[in-house]
Amino acid sequence: MARFRTPRVFIGSSAERLSISIAEELQSGLQYVAECTIWTQGVFGPSTNVLDDLVCRARDSDCAIFVLTPDDLVAKRGQVGKAPRDNVVFEVGLFMGTLGRGRVFIVCNRDVRIDLPSDLVGVTVVSYGERTDSNLSAALGPVCAQLKKKIMT
Repeated sequence: MARFRTPRVFIGSSAERLSISIAEELQSGLQYVAECTIWTQGVFGPSTNVLDDLVCRARDSDCAIFVLTPDDLVAKRGQVGKAPRDNVVFEVGLFMGTLGRGRVFIVCNRDVRIDLPSDLVGVTVVSYGERTDSNLSAALGPVCAQLKKKIMT
């Protein structure tokens, strides 16, 4: 009898505190359906090349989740806005190219405006909202429920 293998999920984010907190909540919320690894958890080895490590991780993953938060101020066409870190956007593209668009999920706060590259406009993101009690775990509960369905298909 074939044994079911738990899906492997890479979780990427910026190094900012909020992004890491979101990644940790996602990992916790998905722990019973997937083997989730946040980029901070042994993905990059000593004396290795970050890009090579990411390519290997993309090939070894079944899905990827990227937390996009407004970490940087950017000026475009005379307008200043907030955008995710360039390296995180690059990693989204790397994983989409490896796994396909349908296996890479973007998580954003729907209550905060964030400027995405035009090539990502139209890609459906999984969003969460601010809560009056600031309960991040509860805010991400519906996100985890949506992601569970997609990961298991």
